[in-house]
Amino acid sequence: MELQIQRSCAAARPALRRWYIRRSTDGTAQVVPFGTSGAGVNDQDFPVPRDYDGDGKFDIAVYRAGALAPTNTFIVRRSSDSTISYQAFGNFTTDYIVPGDYDGDGKYDYAIARTGGVATNPMVWWILQSSNGQTRTQTFGISSDVPTQGDYDGDSRADMAIYRAGAAGAQSNFWVLNSHSNSASVTRWGLGGDFAVNTFDAR
Repeated sequence: MELQIQRSCAAARPALRRWYIRRSTDGTAQVVPFGTSGAGVNDQDFPVPRDYDGDGKFDIAVYRAGALAPTNTFIVRRSSDSTISYQAFGNFTTDYIVPGDYDGDGKYDYAIARTGGVATNPMVWWILQSSNGQTRTQTFGISSDVPTQGDYDGDSRADMAIYRAGAAGAQSNFWVLNSHSNSASVTRWGLGGDFAVNTFDAR
């Protein structure tokens, strides 16, 4: 895995972001201008590098949110041919951005987990499957949960998963909807106030 950072300059208008990549193959550094930063907290591009084209390499990619156009859009620079693609999907105001290879075709799918107005509202997952272009929806978790998607059952497909924090010092739990069996499992792990490292893959 290559080391990557993204650098932006604070400004009143969108500024160009630069990706600094240190290649694991030879240790050389690469700088790639891609994406923008905005004037507000949510008026910017959020990094979501994944392998969207299925060539075995992560693509430089962002999710554009806020007032920037085109808003609520995945913008991907494919490593296979350097082509830039745009896919509107989700709404950053209400959604977590949760890309993963949910259909097991070797390409990451554009996906979001939508929260409701109150903590106990169901969380609804929306997945644009790269294998057939169809959108799949699934209710899993509640709005106060944090997505922790990943391949927990080892079948090469991302599982919908959430971390449900307990009260301060109380038991926390990971819940996983296993794609292999389509059944839910729970693991008691962590206490309220802990940081669930598995949330690294959600925005």
